[in-house]
Amino acid sequence: NILTERMGLPFPKGYVSNMLKDRPPAFALLFPGQGSQRLGMLGWAEGHERAWPLIQKATELLGYDLFEVTEVGPEERLNRLDVCQPALFVAAMCGLEWLREQEGKRSSEAAAAAGVSCGELAALCAAGAVTF
Repeated sequence: NILTERMGLPFPKGYVSNMLKDRPPAFALLFPGQGSQRLGMLGWAEGHERAWPLIQKATELLGYDLFEVTEVGPEERLNRLDVCQPALFVAAMCGLEWLREQEGKRSSEAAAAAGVSCGELAALCAAGAVTF
């Protein structure tokens, strides 16, 4: 392992594998903030059974077509604070729904949830502290 090979530190063989053999490794959910928005960022979610309703709900609440703004632009509009932050939050929630679909119960067993900027709100939702 890297500790013994590169740093010359003693590390008992089998320690990590024995420590994790009875349970899957822990994981954290991390959510990005402003600056990570991109045109096309919600394209994968169009028609997705669990993600698409979130986009539709956001469109209703925001009063503009969030999907159109994220897919067609213009980019200058997507980069505005009043647009990019809701878009990033909704993208995070859509991604979380995709994860829940793929991983089932395991997706709710994250050891932690954290976010930067508007990603903090997504982390709170993922942790169950607030709802969308």
